[in-house]
Formats: sequence, structure tokens, C-alpha cells
Amino acid sequence: MSITTLLWPYENGEKRGLPKFFNSIGRKISKIRAKWDRSYLLPKPEEAKAEEARMAKIALDYFNLDENRELLAIPGKSISGGVPLTEYYLLHRYLRRHKPEHVLELGSGVTSIFMSHALWLNQQEDPSYDGHIQSMESIEKPLKNTQSILPEKQRQFITFHLSPVVADRWRGDVPTHSYRDTPYRPYSFIFVDGPLAKVYPTGDHLKCVETVKGPIDILADARYRSMEVLDRFIRRGHVFADHIHELGFAKGITYNMIQDRPRMSMPLKHRNVFEAFDLSV
Repeated sequence: MSITTLLWPYENGEKRGLPKFFNSIGRKISKIRAKWDRSYLLPKPEEAKAEEARMAKIALDYFNLDENRELLAIPGKSISGGVPLTEYYLLHRYLRRHKPEHVLELGSGVTSIFMSHALWLNQQEDPSYDGHIQSMESIEKPLKNTQSILPEKQRQFITFHLSPVVADRWRGDVPTHSYRDTPYRPYSFIFVDGPLAKVYPTGDHLKCVETVKGPIDILADARYRSMEVLDRFIRRGHVFADHIHELGFAKGITYNMIQDRPRMSMPLKHRNVFEAFDLSV
């Protein structure tokens, strides 16, 4: 067992004894390292407020376009918890601009409808476009609700999977929660909004990085822990947190970036996600 594994800063499944003691020491070391290298340096409050307002206006204008206006009524029909309009904008605009063919959504909901709408528009513009979303969900009631409000024209662009959640260990050491039945495709974009887990980080996107050899962009809805775990195994400069919009993200992750041993620091530096993906205008 390596020292970085012994001092792993997240829950390791041990409730007592030396493993739990070392686990607590690892958390303290991570916080000290993060403070030392200014990893969690945030924008000034006035700057953050101005940026939020700017992006909220851009998102509202975007969804008031004729081709997108129908989406504004969707959140009110869902029983699932929604996200800010700026996040729907980010997902929709990303898919419209980058046009990935294989998309994985971890946690179905309103975002499923916004994302499949973007793929439908892509095909309207280019009939040869063949993008598709694999959407994972572990709870039947919200999944059925999402399926019931999904417009017929978008159904061919998304496949829903009802799957139980299982505890697992990534790379033999890292405890995670993952969907048991996740189909593995050559994904180039992953949206992480599930499964629900109070302790362990999501594991599906970690497995995809190992399974898919090409570059992957990853967006995580306020799941910093899931992205911090990824960041510990990836070379610096590819995993970030947008603390203004409460999103974690990774850009252009490839299999050969994975390191054998995790780093002890937690350098999820702040970066504007809209600027990173060229979606801020």
C-alpha cells in the first residue's frame, strides 16, 4: 500500500482504527496543501455576482430564440430538482457547438431533455449527424417522469437506463459509487449529476477515462469530490472547479494522462467553465 493510498483524504470504508486515523490525517494534509498553493483562490464577491448576472442574461436570451423557446416550459413539468438556467445553457450550447456523437449522462432529469434537444437541432442542420445520449438513472419514478415529458421528436437521440447503484473501488484503492449497467461507448462528453451518494464519489466517469482512449470533456454538477478524485490521478492543468457556477469540469482528458499514484494535493483551481469551453458569448 502506497503512502498516498494510506493517507487518502476521502472516506475509505473504514470506521475505526489506524485506517480511519490515517484517513483524517490525509484530509488535513490536503487542506494545508490546497491553502499553501492557493488552489481554492476564489473570485472577489463583486466579480462573481457580475459574472453570474452576465451569464444569466446570455442564457435567457439564448432560450428566447425561436428554435429554443419551447425548452423554457420543461422545468415546470418535471418532478426532479432543477438547475440554474445558466447550466442548461452550458449543456445545450456545448452540444450545439462541439457536436459530440457519444454522450454519457449520469443522472437523468430535465437536463436529458435540454441535451437531446441540442442533438435534434444538430441533425436538423446536418442530416448526417448521428449523436446519441446514454442516460443513467437509479430511481424509477423520476425516470418515468422524464420519459413522459420528453418530446417525441427527441426520443431517437437518447436511451434511458434504469440501473442499480453499486459500491466499487477504482484502480483497486478508490471507493466509489457507480451505476451497475453503464454501457461503455467512445464517449467524448460526460455530464455527472448522479448517482446519489452521501459519501463516495461517482466512479463511472473515472472508468470511462480508462475505457475510452480518446479525449473526453467532463462536466460535474457541484460534485467537486468526484472531480478532485480524478484530478489526483491526472496530470495538472486539466481538471478545474468553477466556484461561481458551482461546477467541476475536465477538458481533453485522455487515458495516457492517468498516473499510477495519486498526488497528495487537491489543486482544483478556479476557472470559468464558459470561457474554458468558449461558450461565454
